[in-house]
Amino acid sequence: MTRRMTRTCAVLATTLLATTATSLSAVATAESQDTVSVRLLAFNDLHGSLRPPEGVRSEIRQADGSLTPAGGAAYLAAYVTQLRSQATNSLLYSVGDNWGSSALESAMFNDEPTVELLNRMKIDASAIGNHELDKGLAEFRRMQSGGCSAVDACTFSPSFGGANFPLMAANMTYTNGTPATLPFTVNMVDGIPLGVIAISPANTSQIVTPGGIADLQFGDEVEAINRTADVLDFFGVKAITVLLHRGDEPAVEGGPNDCNVESGPARDIALRASPKVDVIFTADSHQQYNCEFPDPAGNPRVVMQGASHGRIVSVADVTIDRNTREV
Repeated sequence: MTRRMTRTCAVLATTLLATTATSLSAVATAESQDTVSVRLLAFNDLHGSLRPPEGVRSEIRQADGSLTPAGGAAYLAAYVTQLRSQATNSLLYSVGDNWGSSALESAMFNDEPTVELLNRMKIDASAIGNHELDKGLAEFRRMQSGGCSAVDACTFSPSFGGANFPLMAANMTYTNGTPATLPFTVNMVDGIPLGVIAISPANTSQIVTPGGIADLQFGDEVEAINRTADVLDFFGVKAITVLLHRGDEPAVEGGPNDCNVESGPARDIALRASPKVDVIFTADSHQQYNCEFPDPAGNPRVVMQGASHGRIVSVADVTIDRNTREV
């Protein structure tokens, strides 16, 4: 199977006119009456960066070694708007760690401003990263559904309504095995269903204060992806994206559209994940890479990560056959 798509990592420089890592002048792949083109956009590890970050998190290394100032919510939101305007159809995802270990401007208001930002950006779905659970399951539920903190009431808004987008993890269950949140969601684009599966780190219980998530367990990432992809396929959803909150460390520093990933948890998962999955956006390691790894059927599959703190948006332009619903 040959997947029809193009992809790039777009650097969120301090001005929208700054040179990007690769040309973004072309709109999503041209479609005919027999196909539907969709631009998939993803960012990761925002960590409540409502203002431009500082230090090493405030720049991106280009392929030639030069550094470009980048990052922060304002530039992220503006650039996403630009990228969406270039395509007839688009979906916007976060790959997790939207809040937690947050910048002061978000943390001092219990990260409520970050949720409001994501609501206004109209993201279609988000993975649950480990940091969303830093303050425990009860506080995560408040961020998800709204209401005031039991500790210091509503510090940002007297009527905090929570996230109006799905926060998901197919491998997150209660200790009795019952799903603790949505495993996937499906968006209809011009009559064609696109499924997205989200995955939390399987080791979340080891890297988050255990008392707050004692009622949760996190299963194997590949098993959860494959099980959920089979469910989506059974219901006729053939175009599938994974939001994987695991990441790799490139062996050699490169630009946003280089790969240089020789090993790591995300690569290992990508090599074993169901061939029914077409695109894998990754997170957690705060690195930049744009790779193709073979799926178990031997077909090349896109695996990308967009650094962190709103510095890069990963872009995959996919073309879906109306008859088969396949990419």
